[in-house]
Amino acid sequence: MNTIFMGNLVILVVVALVALAAIFYLLSVSDFMGRALTALLQRFRHQHGGGGTVVDRSRKLVQHFHQQDRQRRDAARDDEEIVDAEIVTASNATGTSGLGELPPGAEPGLTPVELEGERYGFISPSGELRIEPRFDYAEPFYEGLAVVSIDGEFGFIDHGGEWGVPPRFEDAGSFSSGLAPVMLGGGYGYIDRSGALVIQPAFEDARGFSQGLAAVLKDGLYGYIDRQGNMVIEPRFDYAGRFREGVAPVLADGRCAYVSLLGDTDRLPPNECGKDFSEALAPVAWGGRYGYVSPNGKLIIQPSFDSAEPFSDGAALVSVDGMYGFIDLSGEWLIEPRFPQAGPFSEGLAPAREGELFGFVDRQGEWVVEPAWREAHSFSNGLARIRRQGLYGFIDSTGREVIPPSLENAEDFRRGVALVRDAGRRCYIDTAGECLYALPEDGERVRA
Repeated sequence: MNTIFMGNLVILVVVALVALAAIFYLLSVSDFMGRALTALLQRFRHQHGGGGTVVDRSRKLVQHFHQQDRQRRDAARDDEEIVDAEIVTASNATGTSGLGELPPGAEPGLTPVELEGERYGFISPSGELRIEPRFDYAEPFYEGLAVVSIDGEFGFIDHGGEWGVPPRFEDAGSFSSGLAPVMLGGGYGYIDRSGALVIQPAFEDARGFSQGLAAVLKDGLYGYIDRQGNMVIEPRFDYAGRFREGVAPVLADGRCAYVSLLGDTDRLPPNECGKDFSEALAPVAWGGRYGYVSPNGKLIIQPSFDSAEPFSDGAALVSVDGMYGFIDLSGEWLIEPRFPQAGPFSEGLAPAREGELFGFVDRQGEWVVEPAWREAHSFSNGLARIRRQGLYGFIDSTGREVIPPSLENAEDFRRGVALVRDAGRRCYIDTAGECLYALPEDGERVRA
């Protein structure tokens, strides 16, 4: 009797242990799949740029764009202490900036910068402080107004720093086509320039208008509405980007593609995440090789490259057999592939490596600036960031070191200013290398 009881007890224990192991396995798989999907969505959104919401449908989690922007800024602030890459790669040769590229539609002039005690203000291209740092967050001006937040609420200011739309929203995006997405009462809708709601907050996320349509999130999927709030492309995407040249990047069922203004996704082959249209062409992967298509889905340049980047200045960086070169808009070689590394053209020149050093070539492949640096980035505002012996500086188009390599870290110039680190202190400099605003570690702003 006792023997039978003990035998049954052992069987029950073994069954319980197997069940627990199965449960833990399923949980780990579910967690892995959830994290994998989130990583794919994050990667797709980050590569296409701009504000937006990443939706992890496996966990019903919505992370809004301003929250993520602040997280990325915190991460970037930590990363800027560590600079140990010796040679720039083709994929990152353009560099990044705390100021960022001027987004499409944004107005040049006043630039939002983090100045005092992690507060944001606005400076002019000459470095003059135009709007005092009093905001928790700030974006560039669009259509005469800029998104800012203060005490946890979002609103819009004009060029004089006065409230155009007082802060009362839980989140907000920039104006485009006269409308701006805002979050109110837990939902997203749209306001006009007077601050009046013109599209009720009925969405889980809402993005800016482009070409008459805006991406919105409904029941965990993205679709597109028109300016009257009508759903013209039904929600069926995990991610939906802005329309450019008649198409927008989307993510559906784990695949990247383009959607047309009519909602058609069949005309274009699935694209590699992160490849946008530029100069009416976009690189696409086809059978393991890259070519270029037009917005109407026509294959313009045959897939014959190992990698391909978007066009800039009428040239695209491509690689064949591990070497980089440049093609024109017809697919003909501008520069035969002969560089082990290179970056895109900007302001008529492109960084390229010969041996272990970088210089700059023109569209004929001639060295305009002979290789002399261990790292080089594309030109911006007439200057290119270079690195020698672990220190950063800037050169002009003749190769003259306008700002000699003496900086511990530096970002590219955007709108006349660049964020650098010198002697342990961050500072915004002008194109002459003069410090406009120093940012000591204690957060106190010092007028240079």
